[in-house]
Amino acid sequence: SYLIKVNQTENQRAHHSCKKKFYVSPFMDMNAIYHFHITTPRDRLTVFIDQHDDKGPLLKASFSGYSKVLSDKSIISLLLRYPLMSIKVIAGIHWEALKLWSKGLKIVTRPTPPKNPITLVNTDSLKTKT
Repeated sequence: SYLIKVNQTENQRAHHSCKKKFYVSPFMDMNAIYHFHITTPRDRLTVFIDQHDDKGPLLKASFSGYSKVLSDKSIISLLLRYPLMSIKVIAGIHWEALKLWSKGLKIVTRPTPPKNPITLVNTDSLKTKT
């Protein structure tokens, strides 16, 4: 997890960067930087992540969603409405990985995970504390 302290006023977008500390894909090296663009969390939240290494852009990912009350009832409702969603996501991730591997992408060795699972992003620079 990346914990980013946000100092901003309403209706602004936060922009922060940090070094990659969390191993995600066996096809991407750990030597990369994340650039986060986050809207003020209100009724709607938008997160955009732009990942770069020293050679250029690697990945662009985004998420946008609306807030909902988290309760036992809402969780059960979602499980009943989308009972196979987790299986679909896991199968999709592995299918895409198989396609990348079959195209000859090399697998990057998984590094030793950081002792602290939360990376505190220093918003003044690209330095991070783990």
